[in-house]
Formats: sequence, C-alpha cells, structure tokens
Amino acid sequence: MSCDLISALKRRELTVTLRKGNRASALTKRRRADGPTPNAAGSAAGTDEKHSTPAADGAPFVPMDQHQFAKHKSILLQQMNNAKTALQSSNASVRVAALQALKKQLELSFTAPNVASGNNSDNYSVIDAACQAGVVQQLATMIGGAATAMTSATAGGGGGGDAQSQTLEALSCLLTIAATDNIAHTTTIMQSGVTVSLTHLLASSSAAIQDSVAWCLANLASEDADFRHTIIKNGAAVPLVKLMAATGTALAKTNAANANAQASGGGGGGSVGSGGSSSMILMNSPEKKMSAPSAAASSSAVSPTLSLARTVVWCISNLLRRGGPGSTGRDPIALQELMKAGLGSALSIHMQNAIANGGSGSDEALTGDLCWIVCWIAQYGDNWIELCT
Repeated sequence: MSCDLISALKRRELTVTLRKGNRASALTKRRRADGPTPNAAGSAAGTDEKHSTPAADGAPFVPMDQHQFAKHKSILLQQMNNAKTALQSSNASVRVAALQALKKQLELSFTAPNVASGNNSDNYSVIDAACQAGVVQQLATMIGGAATAMTSATAGGGGGGDAQSQTLEALSCLLTIAATDNIAHTTTIMQSGVTVSLTHLLASSSAAIQDSVAWCLANLASEDADFRHTIIKNGAAVPLVKLMAATGTALAKTNAANANAQASGGGGGGSVGSGGSSSMILMNSPEKKMSAPSAAASSSAVSPTLSLARTVVWCISNLLRRGGPGSTGRDPIALQELMKAGLGSALSIHMQNAIANGGSGSDEALTGDLCWIVCWIAQYGDNWIELCT
C-alpha cells in the first residue's frame, strides 16, 4: 500500500472520528457577549425544556392552558407590532432606540422560560412573534436601504452617525433571530431576500458592519444546504474570500512588526491572538452563535482585524459544511465557487500566519476554524487539498 494511500486513509479516519465526536456539541451556540446560557428547547440540560422549564425565580414552570397561552401570544404579537411601527419612524434616533429595545426583547427567546400550551404541543417565543408580525421583513428593508445607500455612495460604509448605528443594530437583531435552532425562523429570514443586501454590505468600509454581516451569513449557512446555495448564488463567495485574504495579510504585517520590535528590544505589542492556551487543538466546529457585535468591538483584547478574520473564516467554514436538512451527499457548489474566488490562496496566508506564530502566538479560535475548513475541503478529495498548497 502506497504512503499516499495510507495517509489518505488515516486522514479520512481522523475526520470521521472528529465529526462523530463533535456532532452533539457542535449544535451549541457560541456567544460573543457574556450572558446566561441559551435556554432553547431540546438543549443538553437533560430535560425537555419545551414542556417544563424553570421560571425566572427558580420555581418550576407550569404550562399554560389554552386561554392563557392565547393571551400570551396576543401580548407578544402586539409588542412586536409596536416594535415594527417604531422601526418605520421617520426619526432616525427613534429607529435606533427601537432596534436596541427590539434586540433585548429578541434575546429573551434564549434566556426566558419557554411557554407551552396546555397539551405541550406548541411553543411561542418573542422571535415567533417577530416573524409573524413582519419584523424580519422590516429589518430586511432597513438593511437593504443601507446596502443601496452604500452602493450609490450617498453614505459610504453603510452611513455615518445614526445611519451606521441603525445598520449595526438591525444586523444585530437579524443575526440573533438567525441564531435560533428553529428552521422556521431562518426560513423567514431567507424568504425576505435579505441575503442579497448582506452580500453587498460585505464591501462596506466599516469593519464592524462587515463582521456583523459575516456573522449573520454564518448562522444562516449552518442551517440548511439550500440556504448555503442561496448565499453562494447571491455572490457571497468573492467578498468573503477577499476579506479573508485581506485580514490574513493585515495580521501577517502586524505579527512581523511585533516580531521586529521584540527582536530590537522594544517589546512590541504581542501577538494578534487574544491569549488562552498555548496548545493548539482542533476544537468543536460551532455551527451557530448568538451575539452582540458591539460587545466584541469594545473588547480591548481582540483587534477589529482579528475579530473580522475570526468571523469570516468561521462563515466560510459553515458554507463548506456538509449534511443537515436538504443536503444529499457531497455537494461541492460552495467549494467550487469559493475556490474560484481564491480560497486556496487566502487559506494559505492564514495557515502561514499560524505556523509563523507558533503555539502561544497563534489565535486558537481562528486557527481552529481554519483547520475545519481544511477538514471540509479534504472530504472532497486530495485534488482539492492540492489546490490549497
């Protein structure tokens, strides 16, 4: 048996082992902001949280009867109708404040007790109400307006002041909805047509907007093979790969400058990583995350460039995923488009950074997702891996 064949078999066996070992844990969400663990139905808590969840004060939650449940739905729906009205205000400050309030309400779907009907056959959350009230479509309209403004150069980078704040808050609301495990919610987002606008906003001059857009696309891409097709069809491959290459180049320059400063005795600014363990392991491949982008932007430990690199690489990893609803075997469409856009070169830049930095200098989160990209590519055959070298 040839060495190449043995190597290929070992790589395939390792990939299968990793995928089986991480299958359950990969369903969890990473959060960019500190907060309670998402309390979604069917979590790993060991109980069926759709039927019985602890209330906010720690007391057991008793499912509502049909009358109470109908009243609960009516209240949530009215709240979301009011939110939609506020989002349509002609006053920019009012719209931004409404988006901030909406984001807090949406996050209740992850932290508040689930509410089920008397026969435990139904569940209704703030996000359910937002989808029903048309809030998702309104968010898509606002994001579309930002993309149009950027394209026409009337408000560069998604706008300034209230315009940029509005875009960031709208994106934060949308990606929070996209972080749920309910495919009905993500389907509502996809049906709004917002992925076209999201693709355009990847060309924004604002790193914060680019980060939030990539984050939202990553959550959507994790859900369904058809969603991944739509995202790729709408042209996301080229801007994502460009951002991956650009951030890799920028991080390489930063690392080189820091290395030179340290060599000359100046100390330097350290590595681009955010610290953590010096031993690099292939971590779980997280499919979804629920986040507050502004919280990450305010973190002094992570530069905007590194934050964007992490998110873009994770997004591309999700686009290359196989399996999930709507998937039938190998489906190389995303891989083909990403490789045509220059993924091999961009991946090489980041891998060279990781190798050059070594253990303690490399960013664990970024390198972990880079390794997952290699794993996904390897499943399509050695010829694809060779294109990355």
